[in-house]
Amino acid sequence: CLGTGAAAVLDALRTKRSGLVPCEFETASIDTWVGSVPGLDAFGVRRELEDYDCRTNRIAQMALEADGFSAAVAAARSRYGAHRIGVFLGTSTSGILEAELAYRRRDPGSGSLPPGFRYHATVNSYSLGDFVASIVLYTYSTRPISIEILSALRLQEIGVAAAYGVLLTALS
Repeated sequence: CLGTGAAAVLDALRTKRSGLVPCEFETASIDTWVGSVPGLDAFGVRRELEDYDCRTNRIAQMALEADGFSAAVAAARSRYGAHRIGVFLGTSTSGILEAELAYRRRDPGSGSLPPGFRYHATVNSYSLGDFVASIVLYTYSTRPISIEILSALRLQEIGVAAAYGVLLTALS
């Protein structure tokens, strides 16, 4: 990791310091270098977005909180409206660790993935965009119905999730 915030990244670039470190990832024994973010495992996503908790989205939230960025976006959202804000993101693995851990816990008989596995919110390639949009564009009271559906499913409230799904279909 080059560091958190613009000053740390600029310093790393000026001093030609790499952010790569030897791989010490889980049970992987591969001789390679990776980008690692110190403190990431102890960092949690915002409570109302816990369905999106994975390494990629934690990194995104750390970046959004750096240098007063989230406060500046909130001020712009209040002044210009959410429809005038654009979010541009690079690529990511979209939480591949979550998928690897889920596959390790597959049901030995059926091969089914564990009930707590949240593919849409952690591994799907749209996860990062959904997560960042939920932070940048929406407040807790104006969050998308899709997040409510995920929350209801996580709590095994199938009827509530289905009702939101019908509402989402009707409004689309």
